[in-house]
Amino acid sequence: MARPRATSDDEILEAARACFLEHGPSTSTMVIAERLGVSQAALFKRFGTKEQLMLAALAPPQRLPWLDMVEAGPDGRDVREQLRELGLLILGYFRMMVPRLSVLRSAGMGLEHFCRPGEMAPPVAAHRVVAGWLHRVREQGRLGSCSPDDVAHIFLGALHMRAFHHHIAGAVFPAEGNDTYVETLVKVLWQGIAPEVER
Repeated sequence: MARPRATSDDEILEAARACFLEHGPSTSTMVIAERLGVSQAALFKRFGTKEQLMLAALAPPQRLPWLDMVEAGPDGRDVREQLRELGLLILGYFRMMVPRLSVLRSAGMGLEHFCRPGEMAPPVAAHRVVAGWLHRVREQGRLGSCSPDDVAHIFLGALHMRAFHHHIAGAVFPAEGNDTYVETLVKVLWQGIAPEVER
């Protein structure tokens, strides 16, 4: 008789994530187990508690997925092109994380639950790395006299707002696509941060 196929941790996390996002933090582990065709005991054996399972399924990754690109740049392309590329990557990440973080907050879990002691919180890390990228652009003479730290706040804030509004209002707001939104954001932002010779 063939042994039943083992369920991987990734499969458990994918099912748990879908259930928590669909039904909220009050979702029973029984619902998750039934979706997977396993017992509740199997879930607890892998992840300990419902809270640990929720954190494993919904917490931000240890390293922001777009950091490598930012830390490696800027490259020689037009700064606006790179900002558009970066904006779409970050917006995609925020679109993924806003619903997850909403569920965690509803469960009473904040940054202190998924940041290790002494570890930089993801929002701080995001700001620091984007500001660092902008500092390097300015050192190359390709940015005006604006504060890279302030520009990073504005850029990330506008992207986060888009993801938050989409989570709250769905497709109703805003109506334009992500490409158009990021294109407009970069165009407006560039009017204030371009080198003097380009204004």
